[in-house]
Amino acid sequence: MSNKSTNNRISYGQYKAADIFMFLLIMGLCETVNVLAVKQWFSSPMFSISVMLLISLVVILRWGLIGVVMPVVDGALYCALLGAEAETYAIYIIGNAFIVLVWVLFKIIPKEKIVSSWLLTLLYAVIGYLFLVLGRSLVALCFGESFIYTFTETISGELLNFVFAAIGLLVLRRTGSMLEDQKKYLFKVAEERDNIKTADADYHWDGYTELNTEDLERLKAMDEYDRQISFNRSSLKKLKEDSGEYPEPDSSDEDDLSRLDG
Repeated sequence: MSNKSTNNRISYGQYKAADIFMFLLIMGLCETVNVLAVKQWFSSPMFSISVMLLISLVVILRWGLIGVVMPVVDGALYCALLGAEAETYAIYIIGNAFIVLVWVLFKIIPKEKIVSSWLLTLLYAVIGYLFLVLGRSLVALCFGESFIYTFTETISGELLNFVFAAIGLLVLRRTGSMLEDQKKYLFKVAEERDNIKTADADYHWDGYTELNTEDLERLKAMDEYDRQISFNRSSLKKLKEDSGEYPEPDSSDEDDLSRLDG
């Protein structure tokens, strides 16, 4: 698959960048509204619901390890909106990045199988959730915080986000290509497009091909023998209209035409 753009198509790299940027934009807008709403109405962020886990798991399924950009950007944005200290930045940015370790699961179970089974999809969400909790707890431990305390606080604080992510993944798995590996998906689309072009080419003759839509539809319903004869007749008719005279048909054409007329 080419990374270069053509006249009316975007390149693979452009599609990938646009897709990731779209998810980043959605996540950033949702996170901003979420944090500002919680700060306005509640004294604690414990009851907020973030889309970060869901979107991170979706992008990792679609694009692989580059999906780490989602939890990292979200952690930085979340801390910036709260005016957090440097330690908190480290816990949320580095700790969130541990979500990408769920990619190891793909080495054991193919992505297609994960998406095809609701149980495996749920397992995927659980593993991503646990890596998130483990990551933040380990980074907090590096700053002298209690691992057990941070682990229990994070696993309870992110529980609603896990439930939201699990439900979201179970719903999205029913939408076709949303959770599909995009590189494989694009190859599949290109292959299907090539097959369609090949099939359409079967209805074209190497000779005169200026046939209207009605003629082409009629030809599609014919078998190969009748289709070739009809092409000959249509070509002769078209040449007569354009030049005012018929070319001399060979003997096989005369036999075929007389057989079709009969």
